[in-house]
Amino acid sequence: MIHFDMVASLPALLQVEDRVTMANSLESRVPLLDHRIADLVTSMPPAMKFKAAEMKYILKRAVKDFLPKRILERKDKMGFPVPLHIWARNEAKGFFSDVLLSKKCRSAGCSTSRRWIS
Repeated sequence: MIHFDMVASLPALLQVEDRVTMANSLESRVPLLDHRIADLVTSMPPAMKFKAAEMKYILKRAVKDFLPKRILERKDKMGFPVPLHIWARNEAKGFFSDVLLSKKCRSAGCSTSRRWIS
């Protein structure tokens, strides 16, 4: 999962961050992308990073003395929603069909139900 995030998601997120900051004449740095931090985090067992379904557990523990409790415990933040269900029925239907109904996907235990792509 970490490998996928670093190879697939991270470049797209960085490109968006770069475009948004440049469009507003801002200079930006991504401090948690230092290779030493990335190496440390990728070598940690999942139990250190997630505890009781709390995301960013180890990061929150590391900065708890520097951030107000209301920031550390906030629940109103959410990711960027992606309309996969719409894409699967329209523009990307062929792609979803090819991937999800492929022999490789079925042998890996993916559902072969067509309800997601019909």
